[in-house]
Amino acid sequence: MYKTVVVDDQVLVRSGICALLNKYDGVELVGEVDSGEHALQLLRTCAADLVVMEWKLPGAGGLETTARLLKHDPKLKIVIVSAYSNDPFPVRLMEAGAAGFLSKSSSPSELYRGLDAVLAGEGYVSKDVAQRMASTLFTRAKKSPFDELSNRELQVMLMAIEGLKVQDISNKLCLSPKTVSTYRYRMFEKLGVKGEVELTHLALRYGVAEKSMFSQTSRFFSASFDVTSH
Repeated sequence: MYKTVVVDDQVLVRSGICALLNKYDGVELVGEVDSGEHALQLLRTCAADLVVMEWKLPGAGGLETTARLLKHDPKLKIVIVSAYSNDPFPVRLMEAGAAGFLSKSSSPSELYRGLDAVLAGEGYVSKDVAQRMASTLFTRAKKSPFDELSNRELQVMLMAIEGLKVQDISNKLCLSPKTVSTYRYRMFEKLGVKGEVELTHLALRYGVAEKSMFSQTSRFFSASFDVTSH
């Protein structure tokens, strides 16, 4: 049995994913948490083989959490199940070590196929995400300026457009305010923007951020994740 942890900050979504995993042979749920920081705390006291995680999390976020989890346990298998699957995040997360990436519009059967592949030692990207990645590759007239950002700069960018200040980012990423300011300056320079307002408009224009990212509420829990429809 693969000991499994679910990480999602939305209680209903997390409960739905747990319900689906309880119907999947071969996994044993050992915990569910609402942030990357809490996932790390849990894994320090509870062994796990698999993490099913939303990458758009409060705090350090998915890129940072993926790196920290794999540093803690390089053998850990991480499957991202996210409502946010725009470029460049699926590629960046897979490069960071995630073994699979599915959108939350995936069906339960596709989630199970993804788990089958990942637990067999393969990678997996859901059909809709793969199609979006291919479409971006073939239709984008020019390279996105966000491709030039490092993972750390990309994480700082996401936190900046959410309105977090340098000190807040410093606390969440365990970096000095001076280091965060350096990343922020480099990120602004690479993107050619002068502040968070211009940054947000640019992120929306390139699809790196969605308006829903800035909302205080979420409308997830689509019918495809109804635990009765499998």
